[in-house]
Amino acid sequence: MNHPIVEEKILAELTEVLAESRGGDCNRWTEEAVDFEEAEKLVYLKAALAETLRLYPSVPED
Repeated sequence: MNHPIVEEKILAELTEVLAESRGGDCNRWTEEAVDFEEAEKLVYLKAALAETLRLYPSVPED
């Protein structure tokens, strides 16, 4: 991992959102995919993914 601080922030955000919506039992968090309401709250994760795709596009430029 090139940016451990970013990783920590993403994990903290995921922990906060999933604990709020699915309860404190972290074993339950992986039983199903993140739904749209939860995804809307993952602002930092979405920003990190957008920046990654900006730097490393999935489709080559022409």
